[in-house]
Amino acid sequence: MSGLSSLIERVEAATGPDRELDADIAEHGYGWKLAHIGADYDGNNACDILTPDGRLIEGFAYPHRGVIHRAYHCEKYTRDCSDPAFPRDAVRKQLAAALAAILRARQAADTEGQS
Repeated sequence: MSGLSSLIERVEAATGPDRELDADIAEHGYGWKLAHIGADYDGNNACDILTPDGRLIEGFAYPHRGVIHRAYHCEKYTRDCSDPAFPRDAVRKQLAAALAAILRARQAADTEGQS
């Protein structure tokens, strides 16, 4: 739970677009998982990116060169956070709802595993 509290604090403190924060919101708030991208055209820059299910998106053409940021597919949650109208409360409620759903699913799986 402290991880969510920390994430909410970071959302509330955000003053401008932050792709690291966007990635953390997707990963820890919405349960996105890392997917591995192999080496690029030059044989370098293998990396991991976040996707909803931890698998690369079938048929999607990734760049042929360079490291791809882990937030490549993530929503740009913080793009408007410097705007006074940035919906901090809405983002916080979405994160809380997502975490509650994840915790309920984990609890159900743990209970089922103990039966």
